[in-house]
Amino acid sequence: MSIFSVLLLSLGVSLGSLLGADRLWYRQPAKDWNEALPVGNGRLGAMVFGGPTSEIIQLNEESLWAGCPIDNNNPKAREYLPEIRRFLFTGEYEKAGELAEKTMLGKPPRIRSYQPLGDLRLDFGGEGKQASASAEFDGLKSYERDLRLREGIAAVVFEDAAGRKMTRKVFVSAVDDVLVVRIVGGPEARIDVRVRLSREKDASPAAGWSRRPLIPRKTPTSTPRPGNRFY
Repeated sequence: MSIFSVLLLSLGVSLGSLLGADRLWYRQPAKDWNEALPVGNGRLGAMVFGGPTSEIIQLNEESLWAGCPIDNNNPKAREYLPEIRRFLFTGEYEKAGELAEKTMLGKPPRIRSYQPLGDLRLDFGGEGKQASASAEFDGLKSYERDLRLREGIAAVVFEDAAGRKMTRKVFVSAVDDVLVVRIVGGPEARIDVRVRLSREKDASPAAGWSRRPLIPRKTPTSTPRPGNRFY
């Protein structure tokens, strides 16, 4: 047993209670982006709002940035690298920093705006109408959403006025590089869902199977360029 474990036991703290600390849980859906629960694999990510009858899952994908593809490598970097090293080895750190700032930073020397991919909306009941968070919450016997930090799974579990239980889990697989939404209904529950994908601008959603494009995007610039396609 480690010294850390002995210390915890001497203080009357069980290891099991600490293991439960890797779970964030809430009794109401997220009112805005700051309260949504994040899932992701480092390349593909999502923010899960947890609405019982109208779920919003905001999608992020690492290649979606403002502007168009450019080569922002600084052509002077290789030429001045030996001189910057010489300044560092001789302790002239201020000179090294000034020269590196002029010759090593990318062109342009700033990061372009990162943009969301879009919103995946799940309307349960099939009406396709987005209810307010308070209206969704009314009439439920119980509701809970949580994020299990060790597994990276965001879940929503609720029971409606008729006693029908619904469970929804969202995660992003690192192995398969895909966003997964798993919906499970209780014995008396019926799963009826309308799936929509939207983006505020510069996108044309198109439903389809397999390799048909889901969102072809046009780069928001004055000069028309081909956009990205996401499947």
